[in-house]
Amino acid sequence: MFIPCTVWTVARTNRGTAVLLKNEESGKSVPFFINSAEAQTILNCLKEKESPSLHGLTKLLCQKGDFIIKFIEIRPKRSDKARAFVRIGQTGQDDFTNELTPADALTFALKCQKEVHIPQLYFERKAVIIQLTELEKKAKKKKLENKLNHHVEREEYEEAAVIRDRLIELDLEI
Repeated sequence: MFIPCTVWTVARTNRGTAVLLKNEESGKSVPFFINSAEAQTILNCLKEKESPSLHGLTKLLCQKGDFIIKFIEIRPKRSDKARAFVRIGQTGQDDFTNELTPADALTFALKCQKEVHIPQLYFERKAVIIQLTELEKKAKKKKLENKLNHHVEREEYEEAAVIRDRLIELDLEI
């Protein structure tokens, strides 16, 4: 069984730089440790800045719609190394799965606005609760409002409804 998470933020810890994947239902986050170059790429995606050409190509392919991203998962190993997989379905062809580095999979998830799935057992062992400050909540709300406007302008109403629901939940927290 897998737990759906979203890429929440990048943080420095006493063990190194980590990407925090957050499960919205539980409010808990799981850290995945990455190097500083990978962290910068993910931060650029979070801030919706342009990123290296490979990730720009990913964004273009996602917008074109010739394929559907069905599943993104990260499977941690005992050595704290992780493997990441993306399952893709193409129109008129069989699905295929491709292995990526965890950082590339996280970037892929951000660019395509998809959840990342991690094993439930790993989530239960490693997840922590991190409280947002008021300033962070306001910044998150502003980012979600921008995404909502973007989806409404493009007439992507299903995506807009999901973001609207997140904004309502965030308003209840504030």
